Amino acid sequence: MAELARRLQVSRNWLERRIRNGTIAVARDAAGGRFLFPDTDATLARFEELKAGLVDHLDHLPSADQ
Repeated sequence: MAELARRLQVSRNWLERRIRNGTIAVARDAAGGRFLFPDTDATLARFEELKAGLVDHLDHLPSADQ
């Protein structure tokens, strides 16, 4: 999560608050207990949209068909 915060130029707390309040839906990795996000340009673009207020929710939960 620290790397994502750095790339988005936000604090880690900014991300943690949004995970806690449900704005960002993400599961913890079972092995390490960390929040893991896809390292893709699309993921970064969606987070930038969240920062800009263009979207009000991000869903990074695994889908049932995976």
